[in-house]
Amino acid sequence: MSKSLRPAPRGFTLVELLVVIGIIALLVSMLLPTLQQARRQADTVKCLSALKQIGNAYFMYSVDNNGYWPLARHVYRDPEPTGPAREKRWYDFISKYVNNGITLNEKGDGAAPNIASIKDTNTVLWGCPEWNRVYYGTGSLSTLTINSGSFPGYTMNLYTFAPMPVDTTPPLSTQVNGYQVWATRTSTARPFKNADGGWYFKQSQWKQAGHRALVFDNIHPNCSVGAVFPVPFPALPSGTTFTIDFNRHSKYKVGTKANVKSMNMVFCDGHGETVSAEEAHTAIRNPR
Repeated sequence: MSKSLRPAPRGFTLVELLVVIGIIALLVSMLLPTLQQARRQADTVKCLSALKQIGNAYFMYSVDNNGYWPLARHVYRDPEPTGPAREKRWYDFISKYVNNGITLNEKGDGAAPNIASIKDTNTVLWGCPEWNRVYYGTGSLSTLTINSGSFPGYTMNLYTFAPMPVDTTPPLSTQVNGYQVWATRTSTARPFKNADGGWYFKQSQWKQAGHRALVFDNIHPNCSVGAVFPVPFPALPSGTTFTIDFNRHSKYKVGTKANVKSMNMVFCDGHGETVSAEEAHTAIRNPR
C-alpha cells in the first residue's frame, strides 16, 4: 500500500473523552467512602495504640512513685503556703515516659516544654489523628486555643472510687455532680491537707481495674459526667455537661447513637478498647 493511501491516525472524540471522564468520576465516587472508612479505621487503631502507651506510662510512673498514680489535675503553691499558684495535669506527670525522657511543665508554671510545645511532634500525648481541636458545644462550634493550657484530646478519669482518708470528711467542693471525686485537687489554700480537693491513690486502690476507665477520648480537660446516663442522648458532645468525645471515631461528626462503638479508652489494667458512649459512661462512673 502506498504511503498516500494509509488512514490518518484517529484521536478521541469529545464524546468519548467525556464518557471516559464520567466513568472515572463514577469509580472515584464509589471508592471514596471506602477509602474514608479505611482511613477512619486506621486512625482509630493509631489512637488506641497511643492510649495503650499512655496506660503503660501510668504503670511506669507508679514504679517510680511507690505505687501511686498521678492526679488528673493538681493545683498547689510553691513555696508553701504563700508562693505562686502552680498547676500540673496527668500528662505532665507521665510525660517523661512517653516523651523521650523529657518532663513537661516540670515547675508547674506552664513554661515550655509543655503540652502545647509538643503538639506537632511525634508523641502519643497528641496521638489521635481524629482530634481536630474543635469543641462541639451546645448549638455552637468553638476552636480550642492552643497554648500552654491546651490539652491533647484525652482526659484522665476523675472518679477513682478509692477509699477516702479516715481522718477527714470531704466537703462539697470535692464532688462533681454530687459524686465523690478523688483524682483532682484544685485547692491552693491547703494543698497538702485533704480539706479542699482530691488525693493521690495507689494503683491498687483503683477498684475494678479491668472495667474502670483511666484515660479516654475527650473534648474537655475535665470529666464531669452525670451519675445517670443522659436521656435523651445529647446530639452534640458538650464541653460542660457530658464531655466525652463519643463522635471521635464515628462516621458522623454529630449524632452518633449511644450504643455505637465510636470512642477509644484505656482501662486501669492497661488494656484498651473502642467503646460506645453508654459503655464509656459506665466505665467512668459505675464499672460493673
